[in-house]
Amino acid sequence: MKPIQMPAPMILKPRVLEPQALKRTLLAFLILPMLFSLGACDYFVRFAQTKYQCSSNPLGINMVERQKRSGTERVIVTVHQRDLPGILVLVEEGWHTIVDDLSVHYNTKSQRFSAVRDGKYYSLSCAEGEGFSM
Repeated sequence: MKPIQMPAPMILKPRVLEPQALKRTLLAFLILPMLFSLGACDYFVRFAQTKYQCSSNPLGINMVERQKRSGTERVIVTVHQRDLPGILVLVEEGWHTIVDDLSVHYNTKSQRFSAVRDGKYYSLSCAEGEGFSM
């Protein structure tokens, strides 16, 4: 029986990066991922606004406006040309707000508005208008 010969161990020499290559490597591995993660984050939006124009309805709702400002969100419902501010409440299927004796609900899946006043349910026909974000 012949003895098994083991190959000679390989000695790897460390590769020294030149200063330019080191700068490029740092840029690629540290700075670029941070820029991509910051650019995709909605949390850093200072102000955003979405308006929904409503057609004629028995409640007199002309427009529903959703505003996001510095981390807080609110809704302004325009009824008979009068602005009524409300607090936005996020729910599983969308959001809703209560202003005076009127409860307005928006379903994000079906993109439809509904309202309740004095125990009566109303389906609203509202179209998304101009939006603004910065």
